[in-house]
Amino acid sequence: LEVVNAVKTLMQACRNAVDNKRSPVFRDSLACAASFDSKMAPVVAKWQRMRQSETPLTTNDSEGHHLRDRPKNSHVYNTRRYR
Repeated sequence: LEVVNAVKTLMQACRNAVDNKRSPVFRDSLACAASFDSKMAPVVAKWQRMRQSETPLTTNDSEGHHLRDRPKNSHVYNTRRYR
């Protein structure tokens, strides 16, 4: 998020430095900011989802073991029985 905020600040400073809103620099800074926002939105959204889904390792380790430690006779397989 620091990079996104830095780029937004840079684009805002570029627009504030130009008095003529019809100048190519002003228009290009608007286009660059819009393009950057549209390209970075999925990256920022994914990063925020990853940060929200983080859980401590102690809870992860204790919850997942019961799935791997089932008794072998609890599995039902379609196999032939030999007599």
